[in-house]
Amino acid sequence: MPFNDRLEHALYHAKRYGKCFAVIFCDLDNFKPINDTYGHATGDKILKIVANALKKTLRKEDMICRFGGDEFVIIVEELTHFDTLQKVMEKIRRIFEKSFFIDGHHLEVGMSIGAAVYPDDGGDAQTLLNRANEAMYRAKKNGKNQICYYQTRSDALLYDPLCYLKFCVINASIVR
Repeated sequence: MPFNDRLEHALYHAKRYGKCFAVIFCDLDNFKPINDTYGHATGDKILKIVANALKKTLRKEDMICRFGGDEFVIIVEELTHFDTLQKVMEKIRRIFEKSFFIDGHHLEVGMSIGAAVYPDDGGDAQTLLNRANEAMYRAKKNGKNQICYYQTRSDALLYDPLCYLKFCVINASIVR
């Protein structure tokens, strides 16, 4: 089943039965320099190793899709606990704890991972994809090889002390 169809099916199923599911956006860190230095054949081998590792890490019913050059999107359905999603994402990140040995070279690659959860983070496919992608870019910005969840502005104020401090400083000049 094509990815977009599977995502629409996950939405339909979740809406109908009151379920939750996650869209996870993954992007390889430091992939371009490896491609540029060792060639596209080596890059392709890394992509195949990563795809196989993801397949082994996830449940059979989860969907993995190569979304772009070095990006993967995963749909994890039937989420009952937030801890389950956290464990899945940690398993994905652990794939990159060791270097890859390809064509006589030890290659260090990481993965920035972002997630959005239905229904909390969006009610349609495009919104969930965009928000998972946004969370992934925040993971990259936070130092790469990180896990981030989509956050609304109010979430960020509650859970990110630096964001809250900036908010207070900005608003201190407005509210006296």
